[in-house]
Amino acid sequence: MRNLKKLLAVVVAICVLATFTVPAFAADTTTAAATVKTDAQIATDLGVIKGSGDGVTADYLATTPDRLQGAIMFLRLLGLEDTAKAYIGTDNFSDVEGLNDTNQAILAYLKKNPDLGYEGIGDNKFDPLTKMTAKQYYKVLLIALGYTYGTDATADFTWATVFSFAASKGLVKLVDNETFTVNDLCTGTVEALKATVKGGTDTLISKLVDGGSITAAAATTSGLYSATAKALECTSATTDNLRTVKFVFNKELDEDTVTLDNFATDDDIFSAVKLLDDNKTVLGIISDDEQDNIDQSDSYDVDISDVKATDGTTISDVTKTVTFVDTTIPAVTGVTVKNPKTIVISTSEPMNYINKYNKTLSDITVDGSTKIGTSTYDYEKNTLTVIFASAMSVGTRKIAISGMQDYAGYTAIATSYNVDVVADTTPPSMVSAEMITVNELDVTFSEELDDIGSFEVDGVDAKSAVQNTDDHSIVRLTLAKDLGIGATVEIKITYVDQTDVMGNDVESDTNFTFKVSDDTTLPTVKASIDSDSNDITLTFSKSMYTTAGTIKILNADDSDKQLHKFTVSKNMFTDGSDFTEIVLDEGDSDLNNRDAISVKVLIEDMTDGTVRKNTLPDTTLTLETNDASAPSINQYYTADSDDETVTFYFGEDMDKDTLKNLSNYRIYNGTTKIGTKNYSGETLSYIGADVDSVDSDSITINIDGSYAALTDGHTYFEVSAVEDEDGNMADGVKTVTWQGDADPLDFISTTGSIKATAQDTIEVTFNQDIGSIDPDLFYVKNTAGELVTTFTEVSVDDDVATFTTADDIGTTTESLRLYLNELSACEDVFGNGLDDLKAKTGRDEGDLFKIADKIAPEVDEIDDSDGTSTGAIYIDFTEIVNVPTTTDYVSVIKALASDMIVRDEDGNTINLSTGTNDAGKSYKVDFYRGSTYVGDLAAMSYGKAFDTIIIQNLNEGEDYTVQFIGSTIYDGDSNLLAAEEKTEVTTEQN
Repeated sequence: MRNLKKLLAVVVAICVLATFTVPAFAADTTTAAATVKTDAQIATDLGVIKGSGDGVTADYLATTPDRLQGAIMFLRLLGLEDTAKAYIGTDNFSDVEGLNDTNQAILAYLKKNPDLGYEGIGDNKFDPLTKMTAKQYYKVLLIALGYTYGTDATADFTWATVFSFAASKGLVKLVDNETFTVNDLCTGTVEALKATVKGGTDTLISKLVDGGSITAAAATTSGLYSATAKALECTSATTDNLRTVKFVFNKELDEDTVTLDNFATDDDIFSAVKLLDDNKTVLGIISDDEQDNIDQSDSYDVDISDVKATDGTTISDVTKTVTFVDTTIPAVTGVTVKNPKTIVISTSEPMNYINKYNKTLSDITVDGSTKIGTSTYDYEKNTLTVIFASAMSVGTRKIAISGMQDYAGYTAIATSYNVDVVADTTPPSMVSAEMITVNELDVTFSEELDDIGSFEVDGVDAKSAVQNTDDHSIVRLTLAKDLGIGATVEIKITYVDQTDVMGNDVESDTNFTFKVSDDTTLPTVKASIDSDSNDITLTFSKSMYTTAGTIKILNADDSDKQLHKFTVSKNMFTDGSDFTEIVLDEGDSDLNNRDAISVKVLIEDMTDGTVRKNTLPDTTLTLETNDASAPSINQYYTADSDDETVTFYFGEDMDKDTLKNLSNYRIYNGTTKIGTKNYSGETLSYIGADVDSVDSDSITINIDGSYAALTDGHTYFEVSAVEDEDGNMADGVKTVTWQGDADPLDFISTTGSIKATAQDTIEVTFNQDIGSIDPDLFYVKNTAGELVTTFTEVSVDDDVATFTTADDIGTTTESLRLYLNELSACEDVFGNGLDDLKAKTGRDEGDLFKIADKIAPEVDEIDDSDGTSTGAIYIDFTEIVNVPTTTDYVSVIKALASDMIVRDEDGNTINLSTGTNDAGKSYKVDFYRGSTYVGDLAAMSYGKAFDTIIIQNLNEGEDYTVQFIGSTIYDGDSNLLAAEEKTEVTTEQN
């Protein structure tokens, strides 16, 4: 079957309809006709007939269309009408004289692209104004259905058999028609659209919908098509040159998802991917850096992911293999003069002729003379723009091009064009403006600028103006202040002193006005985490303001402890995402080298990038991170009784393949020979060891006894390059010695090794990695020996055991002790218990050990003193606290003022040291320890301890709020006071 473009030659049929419209149909239409659509009505629903003027009467339906009209409609259905109208090639059919410039451009485009089906009538003629016949139309309908036409033996039909072959495929209504009208065209079109394409089960209309020539909505309205949800697919990935690749999809694409990240290769060969005008084809452009590495027959795998269609469907991750093959000689197809300094050369494929800086252009001559200039290439249009350093003379000039090569090294055939050079005396003018962000605008001029001049936006000088490096007609303006809501009414840009390449200057202030669309939709955000790393991607529903807001990463498994806080800035947004994506690096977020945890992402105070700056509601998103921590290698190995095997131990489940790689283990024996040979420093693979057994977190390796004297404590090993089951590699090289040299299992009782980290949590550090442990190993008692609480559960992380208490123990451990209850309740990874502790350390069941206090003190109660004092607020703490010692009275007051914030009912902050209340009394702040008065703010300059603060002389019966930020007050173990939310309290009154 011929390709879709050939199939769409059906448009030829439609061609006739290029300039027609179906009107409201005749008034005498019957009631039945109102419910059963005519072929002409169906053609209208499909957009085949668009019409003009007063519409189509019965007499008009009887008219016959010509070939040019058919060609225009054909291109319109393919979405190529605008492209054809803008075509600048000069090679054309010989019978286009008398047609306007637009129609000549269309026919030149058809001649350049014979695969579209319009090859003319022969002798380089198109015969654009000749009327079409029913036989000609059935011929193109059959080609549209996939059947081949011609005189060779492989063809499905010939000119003589058009009608008979059409009838065999269900096209019968126009057979033997001597006339052909617009109404007949509608009839034949509907017949063909209902017919099945060659070699398939789809109807032609289904094929055209899939190809994008007819929209699904229009096809459904016609009654000839029932839309079914289809998966988004990349139907082809091809190249016919060594600089660009075309990816064709079966649906129109969401342009925002056409990004470099979504078309990935191992070598990052693309510098850009661009969605072409048909909205289904993506052009991949090879980067300058990688171009020299692309050779004939080279193949690259392109991973396509996260590309979306406009209907919302997303492509399944797919890999397309692209093989670069160029077997075609390139051709220069036309030259257009933009001004006396600038020409545009159109070519059949990308040409290797990019010169960013002025140089002698030896391949291009003007009237036989070489020129100096620069050149840039547009890979979407296959055009080379050349700007000469000096202007061409006005008049007819001969431009000759020879020696120009493509990226495969093929040389284009020398050619020349006579062109008219017209004097350019018109200064550049602004033609459009676009808001990029609320403080950035892109302004586009009618031509490329040599000098960008100056700009004002709404009467204020632009902060900066920078010319686009690829398109010198575009200038990016950075504004001195953000655009406001007034931008939805009008933005006035005043520009002056812009100069084109010919030196034409905008001599006086010139105004350009435009407006931006209003937008009141609130933005939303979603988060995802990379499956291989802990990079977090935030995706916003719309472009965001780039300099407002914060993003916090909290450890949800550790009381929402803040890991990192980001202040939103422009450079955080992913390039090319239009400020809709932020990727938080795992290192910056403190998520690298960590075990898997649950994290919260707090997004606060962000707004979108519209002039309204719509607020993103403060959002908390929860994610589960990946294990990114390096596995631990136990510092001891064990050996069997015959010294034939050794066992190594690891702190988590490991990748067994790396454990079994004996090149990851080296054996050492100091200066002593191992057996009769000195194998010290060799890998276990080298000495012929083999794996005995492997578990998830240990491995036993057979070692010949003649090689090792394991039990004397001299032999040791180095272990490296082993990975855990998540692919994290152990850090560096670990020295591992015989476990027989190790101290017996013990818990470390020095300060900080036994500590309370929360009111229900106590951590104990051991001298060995723990293999098994029971909560009954310890209890908590007070200094009087009374039971305070038992433990309900215990978890292990290598050599640290974390116990959970049955009852909260408060915020201080001053009177608490860890009680050693049952020695048999714990073993290390080697199976050794605590049983010999008494003999070696003197420790035994019943011993008590001090618990270090790592629990933050808290505010216990804030109240109005239960009626014992009017105009006062009492603040009690859970334990004795203090402000760090200082002799600077002013610093103490300042520190407390920054931590303890008191506000009246109007929200005013109370200055507790200098302010007065409504009665003219000075506020008074007193500190107590139990019932003992410690002093006021001045006395606290010595850092005295307290557990109560009384604020006095406040207004009686008034509402106040008290809040502690948690920045100044500490307990005796240097634990910072926990922050306290606002507490409302009303003072007593008489």
